[in-house]
Amino acid sequence: MAQRVTGDQHFEKQTAEDATRATTLNETTIAVNLGASPKLPFNEAEVEQHIGEGWAIVEKRSDGLYLNGRKVVLYLSRRQQNGKLLKGYDLREELTGKPVLNANLLDALYDNPHLIPEDWKKDDRGNTRYIFFWATIFRGSVGYPYVRCLFFADGAWNRHYSWLGIDWLGNDPAALLANS
Repeated sequence: MAQRVTGDQHFEKQTAEDATRATTLNETTIAVNLGASPKLPFNEAEVEQHIGEGWAIVEKRSDGLYLNGRKVVLYLSRRQQNGKLLKGYDLREELTGKPVLNANLLDALYDNPHLIPEDWKKDDRGNTRYIFFWATIFRGSVGYPYVRCLFFADGAWNRHYSWLGIDWLGNDPAALLANS
């Protein structure tokens, strides 16, 4: 199984463009520009796919996180459950047409960790969750596609990215909107 690689050092560079991606409305609510160009996870990265338009309201409520009034859920394919492994390419195909969320939301949550639900840290078995934001896909210089994720380790939220050629496990959910 391939290892996940971290790209957090690259993300630490703040730019004026960051203000066009998210803004704080109050202690429990932010607005995120889902249509803005996403941050790149590494220098050679290019955006292959970025699904999302306009500004969205992200709100933390007592029962979870909401985007424009719809709950954000952590989705696992049946083919990821009960110890099964699923290649990222196959998961991407299964997620086609589902309301997956993009990397601008990931970055906004990373910058506002107080909004992230506590139960996103670990799954039912106590494993760290790697929450993937499939509406944004990047390609590296040799053409491999990657998707970014958010996870909690060493007392803080972190950002990573994974190649679609690796196995997705039961602690690798996709962030998407619940059915309305």
